[in-house]
Amino acid sequence: MPVFDELLVQHDPNRRLMRFQWLDVTNTRLRPGLVHGRDLVVEHKPAHVLVDFHCLPQLSITDELWMSVHWFPRIAAQPIQRVALVYPPGYQLHNVMMAEAVLWVGRHLTRFQLQLFDEVEAALFWLTDADEQATGCLQAEWAAAVLAHQNRRR
Repeated sequence: MPVFDELLVQHDPNRRLMRFQWLDVTNTRLRPGLVHGRDLVVEHKPAHVLVDFHCLPQLSITDELWMSVHWFPRIAAQPIQRVALVYPPGYQLHNVMMAEAVLWVGRHLTRFQLQLFDEVEAALFWLTDADEQATGCLQAEWAAAVLAHQNRRR
């Protein structure tokens, strides 16, 4: 899928999987990107979602409140079965706490399994039921999309 407000999205309809990652830590259009991601989840109804927190800009308290009220309830209402959150080693503690706060506020809405990972490959392995070939294909497709995005920005 094309990059929208620096949000890169991968969609594999056969595996009912969607993957999200921010590409620019200076992004000031966080909410439009989050709305776009939310709308894609509502439209495509993935069973498995990977959210990679690499490069996510720092979240504010108002972002946390907005996500808790306007974003997470629509996500939680979808038929999602598993969510993998990838926090890279040394990730901003502030954003980890904000994400966990949004999940805590919406805990009564959550019907999916949630796992935290420190690397994407492990998260994909879990989401694809240990299918090494699928994990490799998804990673190769992702790397090509990131490279294409970087080349367009030059």
